Amino acid sequence: VVVVAAAIAAAAALHLAQSPTLALGLAACVVTLALGLVGLAAQLVPGYVARGYIRKSMGSDMRSPCTHYLGRRGSACWVAVDDASGELVGMVALEPPAHGPTSPDETGWCWREGDAELRRMTVARWCRGRGVARALFTELRRFAEQHSYRRVVLSTSSMQGVAHDRLYPGLGFELEGRKRVLGELNIGYFALRLG
Repeated sequence: VVVVAAAIAAAAALHLAQSPTLALGLAACVVTLALGLVGLAAQLVPGYVARGYIRKSMGSDMRSPCTHYLGRRGSACWVAVDDASGELVGMVALEPPAHGPTSPDETGWCWREGDAELRRMTVARWCRGRGVARALFTELRRFAEQHSYRRVVLSTSSMQGVAHDRLYPGLGFELEGRKRVLGELNIGYFALRLG
């Protein structure tokens, strides 16, 4: 939208200017301003998207995680607690996919019958790199296998770079598709085959 507006403004400047030099100068200023606005939007929009996702989550499953994840067959959640402080340091949940692609999207990826979706994998910053995520995932995987799920699937954005690029591949997940959302922001679709 900004680039289109800049192009229109540049064309108007070329048309209205008295001299070609002034017209080219005005057009260059308009295009430079538009590119600056696009760059600013690329920095601000991911944060806006993240805040919207958090608001949505707090109004759905995170409003009452125990009720949501423990009240349905085939769903569960686990928490990690620091022995010394008693502080909650991590969580993960699993459920049959409630949303997401149910038929192949432009990446060719979709949820399948027999999938379980990994949700809400999080570990406190000060506790990362200590095996908490791996321990939580071990329990999740054991549960998924006991309930005869064929795959554990998840989607995560490139904003969660460490999880997207290292954690999930390190746990055995394979990137099966990638969907560009905005600028450099992508959603990665991962799957781990069980059994």
